[in-house]
Amino acid sequence: MKKLLLLLSVCAFMSCKNENQNVNTDTTTENNAQVESSFTEGDFDGEEMLAFNPEKTDLKWTAYKTPEKVAVHGSFDNIDVKDTKESNIPEEILEGASFDITTSSMTTGDVSRDAKILSLFFNNMDGANIIGSFGEFNNGVVPVKIVMNGVKVEKNFQYTFENKKIIITGVIDVIEDFKANRGFDLLHEACAELHLNKTWTDVSIEIISDLEKPKA
Repeated sequence: MKKLLLLLSVCAFMSCKNENQNVNTDTTTENNAQVESSFTEGDFDGEEMLAFNPEKTDLKWTAYKTPEKVAVHGSFDNIDVKDTKESNIPEEILEGASFDITTSSMTTGDVSRDAKILSLFFNNMDGANIIGSFGEFNNGVVPVKIVMNGVKVEKNFQYTFENKKIIITGVIDVIEDFKANRGFDLLHEACAELHLNKTWTDVSIEIISDLEKPKA
């Protein structure tokens, strides 16, 4: 299944190629008891039924290198998303949905770099794929359960609705969250000269998905 932008992507930090600078920060917000929408006025009328479309979903990640925190961008092409819903309430469409990211589908636009990331990082992890699920979408915050390297964590991601798209963003840390020290260290050592001896462990995630009328 093509591109889901969810989850999780995690490997941009391993790049050995220079990119433009781009720094993201992680914001965590407490859930409210009452679900509230976060969307552009006029996007949803509360009557139109909408559904998730895997063909119009992208999972992108941004990792960082060098002391100046230069950004490196990438994505995952193969993600399987199950248990989505059709609803006239946009927050309900991905609530409770699960995802399975094929790590070998990771791409940075550079074949040799991709091969290095896969062989040094992912081949030294416990488990080939990244799996997880979405919790309740509530007042701009959604808890996301993620299993990577045999470690299960729950992170609060942020979401908004714009032009009938859902945009989910968050930050993970491959060391603090997933204990992926071995793979990270191997990649850092391999890229130390190009990274000016600094590879960051945090990775920013962005998922963008069109919400469309259900297929007949």
